[in-house]
Amino acid sequence: MISQKEIILKARSRGFHLVTQEIVSHLEDLPDMGILNLFIKHTSAGLT
Repeated sequence: MISQKEIILKARSRGFHLVTQEIVSHLEDLPDMGILNLFIKHTSAGLT
């Protein structure tokens, strides 16, 4: 199964923000196994 979706996150102030639940809430039911590629269109964004 291949799908693509654009998610627009709400604006936040400077600092570190956990966005996992916000992203997961926008995704349809996910299979038990697979790969999720996440591209964040922001020059100073990063995942930890």
